[in-house]
Amino acid sequence: ECKITLRGMKYNSDCSKKILWNTKRTITFLKNKVTPDANGFEIDFSQVENIEPVSVINRNTPVENGWNLKDGYLTVGYQGTGNTYENDVHSDALLFLDLTKSNISNLTFGLEYDTEAFYDFIDIFITCGNERKQLFRGSGIQGMTTYNYDISGFAGKDNVAIHFLFTSDQSVKYPGVSLSNILLK
Repeated sequence: ECKITLRGMKYNSDCSKKILWNTKRTITFLKNKVTPDANGFEIDFSQVENIEPVSVINRNTPVENGWNLKDGYLTVGYQGTGNTYENDVHSDALLFLDLTKSNISNLTFGLEYDTEAFYDFIDIFITCGNERKQLFRGSGIQGMTTYNYDISGFAGKDNVAIHFLFTSDQSVKYPGVSLSNILLK
């Protein structure tokens, strides 16, 4: 991750007025791309010490309030004061994939959540370029459940990203969201 400040000057079309601008952006470079083999790919969070190759992008969210590895799960919340997530969280855990040499057709993951119903969400979707497919949207309470989705439409493609996006509003805190594993077959 690096922070870049862009500065410049913009002129009206008649060159009569100039406007100064100063834009600060945080740019995240994803360095971990997974290329599944014939057996697929699996990450079991209870068996790892860090979340690689999963990348986390937090928008206006401190690292400790976004996705983190805790007690064998990739989780938002279930930690800190009162074991809840914070308000105004926007944290995207993503798995970046090269599927050009594989016939991956299924995504399976274990997920539980306890969020403020209708206000705080876990969204799971897959992207490749301008293509986006929503797989799951959850809010409220759901115990640990295994979900399975057909992603065969992305087989043979490069720069595929699976997103696990958690967002919360500015009020009311609940325990959170946990992922136990991610399996591609």
